[in-house]
Amino acid sequence: MLGSAYNDIEASGQVIPIRDASYLEFLASYDHNCNLKIIRSIWNLPKSVYPNSDAVQDPSNGSFYVYGTTSQNFLEVDGFGPVGEKWAGSFLYLLKFNGDLQVEWAYTAGYNTDTIAGYFPGGDLRVTPGVNGNLLLTGTYYSNGSKPQFGSDALPAVDNGQGVFAVGLDEVGNQTWIKAGENHNWENNARIEKGFSLSNGDFLLTGATSSGYFKLGEAEFIFDGGQDFQNQFVFRVGPDGSLQWLKPLPAMGKSATKKKSTQSEEFNQDIYADAILWNEDVLYMTGTYQNPSFVVADKPLPVIYTEQFFIASINPEDGHENWGYGFSSDFIQLHGFDVDRTGQVSIMGSSSEKQDYNGNIQLTGPAARLIFHVGLDYRGRLLWYNNAFLQNQNFQVTGSDLEVLPNGATFASIQVSATENLDIGDQSLLADFPYTNWLVGLKSTMQLSGEVKDESGSPIYPGYVRAYRSAPSRAYPVIDSVLLNDAGAYHFDKLYPGNYTLQVVPNRDIYPDLIPYYLGNHPVWTTAQFNDFGPAFNSTLLHFSIPAVPELKPEDGSGTISGNVSFEGNLKSTMGRPVKKASVMLLKKGKKSTSASGDVLGYFETDDLGNYLFENVPNGDYILIVDITGLPMVQVYEVTIEDNKIVSGLDYEVGTDGIDMTGYVGVEALKNDGFLIFPNPGDGKILINSKSIGEYEVRVYGTDGRLILAPVRMVMPGQTTLDISQEDQGIYLIVLNGPEESVSVKYIKR
Repeated sequence: MLGSAYNDIEASGQVIPIRDASYLEFLASYDHNCNLKIIRSIWNLPKSVYPNSDAVQDPSNGSFYVYGTTSQNFLEVDGFGPVGEKWAGSFLYLLKFNGDLQVEWAYTAGYNTDTIAGYFPGGDLRVTPGVNGNLLLTGTYYSNGSKPQFGSDALPAVDNGQGVFAVGLDEVGNQTWIKAGENHNWENNARIEKGFSLSNGDFLLTGATSSGYFKLGEAEFIFDGGQDFQNQFVFRVGPDGSLQWLKPLPAMGKSATKKKSTQSEEFNQDIYADAILWNEDVLYMTGTYQNPSFVVADKPLPVIYTEQFFIASINPEDGHENWGYGFSSDFIQLHGFDVDRTGQVSIMGSSSEKQDYNGNIQLTGPAARLIFHVGLDYRGRLLWYNNAFLQNQNFQVTGSDLEVLPNGATFASIQVSATENLDIGDQSLLADFPYTNWLVGLKSTMQLSGEVKDESGSPIYPGYVRAYRSAPSRAYPVIDSVLLNDAGAYHFDKLYPGNYTLQVVPNRDIYPDLIPYYLGNHPVWTTAQFNDFGPAFNSTLLHFSIPAVPELKPEDGSGTISGNVSFEGNLKSTMGRPVKKASVMLLKKGKKSTSASGDVLGYFETDDLGNYLFENVPNGDYILIVDITGLPMVQVYEVTIEDNKIVSGLDYEVGTDGIDMTGYVGVEALKNDGFLIFPNPGDGKILINSKSIGEYEVRVYGTDGRLILAPVRMVMPGQTTLDISQEDQGIYLIVLNGPEESVSVKYIKR
């Protein structure tokens, strides 16, 4: 945390003295139990010097960035030394602190001593941490004829307007690129509101202008008739600052300078523009609009009453608009904007009693001033709405903030300036004091329940039921789960509105022949039944009937199929790690399609190494799928089993866009010999299983003929384990010599 004080600071027995200064700023870090770890002063300040810093943390490595502007000739950083001494008048500073709150470097920009000192307004500064320690610094400047200096680059002087800049910095604070632009008429405001970092090094920048014009490097926006109106925009730049695409949003909203970032990064009562990036897949933007021709995703947004707000969904990849949603009333102020883990958005604001929801629902409220709450799913469809109001209209009610938890639970902070009932939903809240802050949790009245039975009608117990909610992309998350009771019944009462499917998971120790099934009695999520459940949805009829999928026995067949499921190595924080407890299904291949529409012949949950194994497979044609709710099968393995054929290396990789083959298509370990080398490819821990009879010696060779593993004696039938996990990745040869045969098997170590 970043804090400031006008006296000494004491924290958990540690004192930060103010000494002879009039003001101090400090940093403090805490562990997950909120115990103080480190507290330190940032500056050694003289009297009557008051820096006003902001701060942001890099979530990837814990680094902490402190930044701002000052009118002093220089400032001295405690334990680091002076910064800014080469600039005349005011200057901009950016300090990097590591996880131990030690200063690593300082970056400054200002005005050369040969020029007239200018002024950097600190309120528009933004620092966006990027990948690999890179940073993006944006802000505005007024120069009064002088040229501000960023490294060796002098920005254009601005005589009657406002300059905008964006600076790229590397992990050690070196300036790598800079873009600038002049925005005319200093009485109007043009600024970057927020920056978002993308995993490939790009940045998304959202902003607003009330001058009808904005320019930053190659990004230029012209809004006809936009003078004195708030118009928004978004553009994407590469790691070098090059423009990738730009998108204007000519909203012609109320001109304003107040702003608040989402999720309480900054606190102001009202927001006029905000943006949220969800998983790099969707950018949500909101603001007010009065443009009667405001079009989002080729659809005009409604202008019913005097004022409106919008939510726009934009694809960060290319800037195209997914959808837009508009709300209209005679008076609108926005107070909060947030998103949950499935990309559903919620917004909070003030309106008059007349409300229009995207041209579809018109309401007349019970009071002249309402605090509204609106929830939309990721497709832009209205999920719920809720109004709060005071019974006595002579007093004021104001929304302060909105927070949405990952599961969709929504909380609102509401201020009341009277000893007066606050009515919200079916609740009437009465305060004992004339000025009250209410924290209100919006509950769901959804009730979902049903019974789970087997094909004979007997209840399934024990087990549990999961509730999955759909999302714009990636695996759908489990929002909640409940246990089955001894009558095979389940009941959900804490779900929030959205698009759901349910999955029942029987206890496999008790029911080894029963596999997980989705709502609609389907074994695969792609054919599962999804429903839009609203706030008052109530059903006791969501039943499951689960057929048995018996384990394959030796009398069924003699084929073997094996493989591995792992995350893609380029996924953030995965490094190719195994996918544990993933559902792998062996399906009979249909005559007309290779899709996952055939009957389930076998089911396997991957082990701790991500491995799966099907034995005793009968002759026939099959496909193998991995069932991870929400992730499609990009490609599937098709397998033909004849007699005692053994097929291994059917590996899948799980990525953000789906589940794909690794490229080792149908690696056949052995044919007609009774040996199983498993898993192949693998990490070097090799299982050899055989139905042959006799003593065998096993050797492992490299492709250069080098003996990797000394002979290991095997007595068949049986099972032997080899370990070459310390060897490099590559191809090896496993040689088995026995009394009646010698077998060589290619093994791929990853």
